[in-house]
Amino acid sequence: RELPIRPDYVGKNLPTSRREAVAVMLREHDGVDRVVIQEPVEQGEPRP
Repeated sequence: RELPIRPDYVGKNLPTSRREAVAVMLREHDGVDRVVIQEPVEQGEPRP
């Protein structure tokens, strides 16, 4: 049986600024389950 996916469910809420980026990695695609909050970068710089 598969669990339903609900976009309105929050397991943990971490405040971020509008300039920060949130990267979500899934084991099936990235080899690891991880959520990373990336620091803001200057305009024109590539994100790591």
